[in-house]
Amino acid sequence: MRFSLLEGIGIPVKEKQVTLFVDEEEKKKISKFLEDYRLKFSYLVAINPSCNWHLKRWEEERFALVADRLIEELNCCVFLIGAKKDSPIAEKVAQIMRNQVVNLCGKTTLKTLVGFLQEMDILISCDSGPAHLAATLGKKVLVLFGPTSPSITAPRGRNVYIIKKEVGCKLPCYNLNCRDNRCMKEISPEEVYQQAKRIILDKH
Repeated sequence: MRFSLLEGIGIPVKEKQVTLFVDEEEKKKISKFLEDYRLKFSYLVAINPSCNWHLKRWEEERFALVADRLIEELNCCVFLIGAKKDSPIAEKVAQIMRNQVVNLCGKTTLKTLVGFLQEMDILISCDSGPAHLAATLGKKVLVLFGPTSPSITAPRGRNVYIIKKEVGCKLPCYNLNCRDNRCMKEISPEEVYQQAKRIILDKH
């Protein structure tokens, strides 16, 4: 809910921070699963390459480019996440990549996903549910915004970072017949990689 709308008509509202908890048994399972990855890699990165609305998606080739650079230049282990229906998109990203990626798309329950995100150094995502989960956990999240408005639908949290291009469209834009999808296409792999790198290396 946009509490600022209430504030705009003179009703003061204090926005509350929601907290998610992962039970100890789930934590142990996830910690065990990630044990070898932590020993081999410097950072653990989750990428959510899909979302419900096709116009909010970033191209698979671009996610693949960013993931490969994170692996090659920062020694990251990259995990692809998402719902079962997103599997074809995650599989395409994995196929395009030069390096091996851990594809968990469609293989986690919501409970497991929450625990898994808790262990990640960063989540890179389109505007979608996992970004909100990670933000609620207090994790670092880099969200790529296109036709939706960050002021309305962005995850809330001190570790949320947004990449958004101004292309002259009125936001939020619900033009399902948009043919060029400029708002997403103008987000470059270089910009996403450099921003993700800064976030990962920032110890605060």
